[in-house]
Amino acid sequence: MTNEISVEQLIDLSIEENILPDHKFHYRWHELAEWQFDALCRSGLEPGHRLLDIGCGPLRLGLRAIPYLEDGNYFGVEAFPPYIRLGQRVLRECGVDKRSTILQSTMFEFEKFKATFHFAIAQSVFTHMSDDQVRHCVTKLQSVMEPGGRLLFTYIVGRDPSGFLYGGVQPMVRLGVPDASWFDGLASDLGLRFECSEIPHPTQEVGLLIF
Repeated sequence: MTNEISVEQLIDLSIEENILPDHKFHYRWHELAEWQFDALCRSGLEPGHRLLDIGCGPLRLGLRAIPYLEDGNYFGVEAFPPYIRLGQRVLRECGVDKRSTILQSTMFEFEKFKATFHFAIAQSVFTHMSDDQVRHCVTKLQSVMEPGGRLLFTYIVGRDPSGFLYGGVQPMVRLGVPDASWFDGLASDLGLRFECSEIPHPTQEVGLLIF
């Protein structure tokens, strides 16, 4: 077995979990998985670091990060239970047997991991949150990030919300910020540092919050 999965395998497993095939989710799986993993490594992620994957979904990043990190150093939080079930099946299908910890939560309960993190990532997560939700998420991160820890995240510039069905069933809204300075203000309020990342993303902007 290999730490990879074909689009066809992924679609079959998804249908068994009542998740509808989707262009971005399924057919861009490998492109976005490679981007997430490469962006973290370029930002300094090493095997000995503990990684928090916010909105980990069905472990698109986890499938690459779990084998790379030392045993037990991958932690994911996900609000959508079918994605958690699918993620566990993806790991089994690919023969990934290192330990990882996944939490189902909608409340940013990062303290439940009873761990601190050197890196966190929120790929296409803040794009579905209100300003207050983003602020709450980052505030909750403050108590679990190591000094110098980094949150890599993607965002959209613009205030033209559009709706869609998450997983084909859950209504969601895609939101943006007026401009990148919004995160600079958030960082200043919380005693953090914000940087616009130079790592290009296929569809969004990339930022770093340094704790």
